[in-house]
Amino acid sequence: MLRVDDVQHNPEKKEAAKIKQKYTLSDGVASVKAVVSETVHNKMSEKPKRYDVIRVSSLKKIEVKKNSEQESQWIINLSAPAEVLVNNLTHTLGTPQEIAQIKSGGVDFSQIVNIKPTALPLKKD
Repeated sequence: MLRVDDVQHNPEKKEAAKIKQKYTLSDGVASVKAVVSETVHNKMSEKPKRYDVIRVSSLKKIEVKKNSEQESQWIINLSAPAEVLVNNLTHTLGTPQEIAQIKSGGVDFSQIVNIKPTALPLKKD
């Protein structure tokens, strides 16, 4: 499960004709940019909005080089429609930073962190 921090509609551009929507996804600690193709976007029964909590069932991780520098950025390509689990939230959860900034700071992701699970209100059917 991830939270949507930002949503950007991609206008029709020749260089990015297949990308319909751009998202910033976060787990409350780290954030990553994500893109959705027009095909996947059209299959979504409910389109994620800012602060929605979503479930991602299929994705591809893509490394994109920034300009001519040695730096690169990871982007997630959602290859299946995301499911909105919780909507109508109004605040950011945690204080997420871009994943590349966290990794360059020397954070050891393998270390065990004691985090209490947070109960999210789920939709009543």
